[in-house]
Amino acid sequence: MSEDLLLRYAANSMPLGERARLFVANDPRLQWVDDAIDASDDADVVLSGPTLRSILLGSLPKHLAVSVDGVTPKQLRHVLAEHGDVHTEGGVDVVTLQPTAAPGTTVTITHAPHERHDFTVDSLRYRTADNALEDPLGTGVRDIHDRRIRVVGYPLRTFADNPLTTLRALKLAAEHQLSFADETWHALVRSLPRLNSITRDENGTPRFTVPRQVLGASLLETLLACPRYGSALSHASGLAKLIAPHSNDHGWKRAVDAMHLLVHKDTLRGHGIAKHDAATVLATFFAFQPDAAHIAKEIVRDYHLHQFPDGHAAHVDVGDVDWLLGNVRMFDDVDPASMQPSAFEKIFGGKRGRSLLALMHSVFLTHGEHHVARERVHVARRLLEDLDTRRPNAPKLLRGRDLATLGVPPGPLYRTLLSKIRDAQLTGSVSTTEDAMHLVRLEIARM
Repeated sequence: MSEDLLLRYAANSMPLGERARLFVANDPRLQWVDDAIDASDDADVVLSGPTLRSILLGSLPKHLAVSVDGVTPKQLRHVLAEHGDVHTEGGVDVVTLQPTAAPGTTVTITHAPHERHDFTVDSLRYRTADNALEDPLGTGVRDIHDRRIRVVGYPLRTFADNPLTTLRALKLAAEHQLSFADETWHALVRSLPRLNSITRDENGTPRFTVPRQVLGASLLETLLACPRYGSALSHASGLAKLIAPHSNDHGWKRAVDAMHLLVHKDTLRGHGIAKHDAATVLATFFAFQPDAAHIAKEIVRDYHLHQFPDGHAAHVDVGDVDWLLGNVRMFDDVDPASMQPSAFEKIFGGKRGRSLLALMHSVFLTHGEHHVARERVHVARRLLEDLDTRRPNAPKLLRGRDLATLGVPPGPLYRTLLSKIRDAQLTGSVSTTEDAMHLVRLEIARM
């Protein structure tokens, strides 16, 4: 999409049907659509479900799922083969395309477009051949315009039939910042306790109806979709209390306020962070609970919040959560200005340290009271800015193997000497390897 088109598209400044038409015409993953329509007099390509919902709400869907009418499987594969690599799944009913025009992406094409949807915003259909937006329920367009989630049919029955629908609704709301129709919200809140229902397997062993890792993944994905709104939804719906029954309700309210500050553009820019990772979001979510580090560790373990692999957006390093919560009140007792430069660098010089400062900033501002620790966060930010200007020109001068050549025995003394050298380097007292070796000899002579 062109920059101008994308801006207009994202600003909700065009009719819904026109929005869908422009998306189909401009997204490189759909360059095959016109050829598919030309393959038969009755051919049509239909967008529906989550794909169309994302488009109409102004988001660019990461994965496309579309359906075709009036084209035989053979005709469709012939058309698609001109536009990328084609793979057939489930007999001839499902085809995946890896489009040449959009490397690294996939499009799922099915011959079965009439699927059932739980939410009205997913019930719309866009027919590309006629440029027609269909609203079979009569409420989908209105709910898209109002950015509102409404269950199709009776909400209590829908949530009772599949408790996971409550989690999908919360994640969908956070992802697109949607509100809820009153009857849907009340039914969702009433239905959430079903997520803790227990059944027995064939051996009589009690099992949660909804596996804990599924519930944990949904909580985490809701928080990460939009940390500010996701945390507010998790608190207001009772999901947070469901997962941590002994938690403090006032603590959740404080966490929502802190999350708003954490993800604010001024906080991100001020701390040099593009986007917070899952560990920082989780630490903020639990920061106002009594014994926060212990509660967070239990939740991460019991709900498998560490289940996502390295590199995944929802990957959680349990050690990082524990470290952030264990150090968030550090400045109650420690003045950063009194820290040795090497010690300050070790804690705050990396990405995790910047996240810690952002967490401190959000927590102290949420408390609202003037506190010395709040001022110390500003001092630490200035120290970090100064450190950032020095470090590019201050690579470490010595390492352990250099100390060994001077006869220093391996052990705690290594750390002490290397810290002294780094302190001197960061303050400008030494700048060459020869200076650093001379300083080591002096320190050894004093011992």
